[in-house]
Amino acid sequence: MRRPLLHLMELQQHQTSGLEHAATVDSGNPMQELALDSHPHWYLVQCRARQDERALEHLERQGFECYRPLYEVERIRGGRKELASVAIFPGYIFIRLDRIRDNWLPIRSTRGVIQIVRFHEYPLPVADGIIEQLRQRIEMGWPREAYLQSGERVIVTEGSFAGIEAIFQSDDGGRRVILLLNILHSDQRLSFPIGSVRKI
Repeated sequence: MRRPLLHLMELQQHQTSGLEHAATVDSGNPMQELALDSHPHWYLVQCRARQDERALEHLERQGFECYRPLYEVERIRGGRKELASVAIFPGYIFIRLDRIRDNWLPIRSTRGVIQIVRFHEYPLPVADGIIEQLRQRIEMGWPREAYLQSGERVIVTEGSFAGIEAIFQSDDGGRRVILLLNILHSDQRLSFPIGSVRKI
């Protein structure tokens, strides 16, 4: 899967290129026109490391409309797999703002926030269509990230095989995994508790 934030920035670059092209046609500055636009637009807020959830909470407390798209990943806890929701764009939050009616001053001083992403000196709006695509993709089912992928190298951390590297092949139920180990120059498929296996 492509890095989601990189893909978003590519979409934004295409949008910005369109604005710059419009500027050459109209002989005006579209970013300056957006600065005078009284309609709400989505913007991207950059957050401090691992503080986007805190930033979201404090921004919403101040009455701002925000969006932090999430998807599910598999994690290991207590020796078994469980699902956790994580941000598609770690360190970033979408916020919907009106250039004229909303007070932007409190945003930068909000806990967890670094800044609103800008293009030169102007805050860079995110097209409504991009947000809508994200919402629809999540509703349809964003691909879940498995804890281990077939063919991934792992190391056994417990038991008589501790310290031995292996290749993950498949799940053997929710609590165990099938690994391929090379023992005495022979490949062996063995089952291990998932809590005793760590990615390399």
